[in-house]
Amino acid sequence: MRILIVEDDELTAKALTMVLEDQNYAVEVASDGQAGWDLVQAFEYDLIMLDVMLPKLDGISLCQKLRSAESSSASLSHNFKIPILLLTGRDSSHDKAIGLDAGADDYVVKPFDCEEIVARVRALLRRGNSTSLPVLEWGNLRFDPSSLEVRYETRTVELTPKEYALLELFLRNPQRVFSCSAILDRIWSFDKTPTEEAVRTQIKGLRQKLKAAGAAADFIETVYGIGYRLKPHKDVASFSSPGEQIQQQTLTALGGVWNRFQGKISQQVSVLEQAATHALQDALSQELHAQAEQQAHTLAGSLGTFGFSEGSQLARKIEHLLQAGQSVGKKQGKHLRKLVLELRQQIEQSPKVLVSATQTNQDERFDTNAEAVVMVVDDDPQILATLQTLLEPWGLEVITLNDPRHFWETLEACSPDLLILDIMMPHLSGVELCQVVRNDPRTCGLPILFLTAHTDAASVNQVFAVGADDFVSKPIVGPELVTRIINRLERIKLLRSLAEIDQLTTVFNRYRATQDLNKFLHLSGRHNQPLCLAILDLDNFKLINNAFGHATGDAVLRQFGQLLRQSFRFEDVVARWGGEEFVVGMYGMTKSDGVSRLEEVLKTLYEQEFLSPECTKFRITFSAGVAQYPEDGTNLQSLYQVADAALYQAKAAGRNCVLPAASAPKSESSVTKH
Repeated sequence: MRILIVEDDELTAKALTMVLEDQNYAVEVASDGQAGWDLVQAFEYDLIMLDVMLPKLDGISLCQKLRSAESSSASLSHNFKIPILLLTGRDSSHDKAIGLDAGADDYVVKPFDCEEIVARVRALLRRGNSTSLPVLEWGNLRFDPSSLEVRYETRTVELTPKEYALLELFLRNPQRVFSCSAILDRIWSFDKTPTEEAVRTQIKGLRQKLKAAGAAADFIETVYGIGYRLKPHKDVASFSSPGEQIQQQTLTALGGVWNRFQGKISQQVSVLEQAATHALQDALSQELHAQAEQQAHTLAGSLGTFGFSEGSQLARKIEHLLQAGQSVGKKQGKHLRKLVLELRQQIEQSPKVLVSATQTNQDERFDTNAEAVVMVVDDDPQILATLQTLLEPWGLEVITLNDPRHFWETLEACSPDLLILDIMMPHLSGVELCQVVRNDPRTCGLPILFLTAHTDAASVNQVFAVGADDFVSKPIVGPELVTRIINRLERIKLLRSLAEIDQLTTVFNRYRATQDLNKFLHLSGRHNQPLCLAILDLDNFKLINNAFGHATGDAVLRQFGQLLRQSFRFEDVVARWGGEEFVVGMYGMTKSDGVSRLEEVLKTLYEQEFLSPECTKFRITFSAGVAQYPEDGTNLQSLYQVADAALYQAKAAGRNCVLPAASAPKSESSVTKH
């Protein structure tokens, strides 16, 4: 299969080439849109990977040109539709919609995950008839993903789509145990998730069909209290699945790319350092400003591919700081210098791809997408290493800390789902840390497990008195500890879903939004970043209920919640505040940014048609008020009041509009609810 990559960033293009060539694809690269168009006219390709921001001819225009030529069967050397996969650093729903409307088949936001992008390529190429995919094997079982053929020894095993998906999940993660919840997340879509009983039913059916073909009844075995996995066979110690081999080869290849381009990365950061220096002198030229913004954009897209996720995030923050043509003076220059310094420190570390590439198969870190984050605080390095070895193969990201004096900054940085503490440690005891966590409104609900050799009644009573959720004694019994941690995380996930998600709209509820917004306010104050708070209210919603019934009103709310989730960044806070009122919090964004984003959402909403039970078509709009920290308020209550006043004026101005707080008077009377 031949793939054309149209990408002007040499580092990203080389990384993609290495990843795809390791999958046995033939890869060609064009560095600008016009060169890409020339190649497509001359040669036949099975798939095109297309960057959006390109010189000479941008990616959107090239995509439109390709689709136009294909529809007329002109210019191209073949007359079937070429799958197009867009690559971009822009992650807004509006940008995605533009790309897909231009004719793209899929859309990937940089930095991309190598395993994900290979999977997307395979999915797009399945429309052809010559895709060659690695066969997955486990003992006498063979699974060919290209033909979806399953054979046990000489017998063909006919499976349902869900059974195929289950078997492929296990075969691609052969030594991983999956809980029912983890299987639901991977096999079913978000809006069609059944109960865990459906997982057990599918497992039962899959086992029966495999047994009928000659496999053992426990080919998929139950790990009681935790989940399911493939039963290890005799050769498990030396077994390496094709997926693992490919992943290892890919990591090695990426390591080679990094070694070749490390100097260029350093030069790109040097440009940012120059920009920061000039900004501190209030002498940042437009040319250097634009150059620095471009370098930040490129770094944000490429660093994450090589394992520098924090570096990618820092580059993205720098890009946002330099965007929109805003002048960067001394005040912003200080923040810019801080971000660039942190970025320099990041890239001077060994990239994760090189660390991973040197690991052998004995290092059993099987899952790259952590189910949850566990933070462990213990002054014994051996205990920390043991817990990492025990927990990481179960899909958990384990953050370790051996000096409790750095507890708070580590906790804020990793935002764990579970905290494990030792009782006795130098400088600060686990009991003191537990008290700090329980007394802080931002972390008071964090589950805490104590792991300690002190098992006397007084110690046990003390830890539960300060708010511990569980207690496990040393020496560690691996299966017991893993079972208790996994079970507790499953309960946490279920309770959070019930307590924090509005079941009708599937966005956060007021309780969860309040917690997240207060966290953002704390970060905004600490890092001198803006926070945009918007209040949205559906216009004339009561009339919809009165005219068409509450079932139609619920459908409107449900669809509006879905639109909001799709329209904002993953890190933004989107919540139903009550009734037809919604709140959106955007960290690092100004009022003008928020107004622009909301106006796009308003336009998208108005383009949607709703249908009543009597088949009457109607449209809806919303009004919104937008406030910004710290200009309009320094806490959530004051920001809400100012945004609510702006919302009141938007309603008074005729509805169907978004107003920033500056256009609303900040008098006491302006807080009156519309």
